[in-house]
Amino acid sequence: MTNQHTPGPWTAIGPAVYFPAHTNPMETGGFDISNCPHSEANARLIATAPELLEALQEALAALADNVGMQDTYIDFDQVRNAKAKASASIAKAIGQAS
Repeated sequence: MTNQHTPGPWTAIGPAVYFPAHTNPMETGGFDISNCPHSEANARLIATAPELLEALQEALAALADNVGMQDTYIDFDQVRNAKAKASASIAKAIGQAS
């Protein structure tokens, strides 16, 4: 699966989202969404998009590997790690991360 977006990490600062520039990793690109209602919450959600995508991909892989494994080995570490990553990404997206 290839990424069709600018790789993370993206960062929300107030109502602006910053991400690494395509050509030079020392530069950043970004955009300001201050004209939108709930701009800071939207910026957090947008900035967390790459992390949320990765967490969902890992959760899907954990589910695919472990669903229907009732009588055989279930990789609980894989499931716990996917759950932790998804929970942390969600908390960051909604502004509850430290």
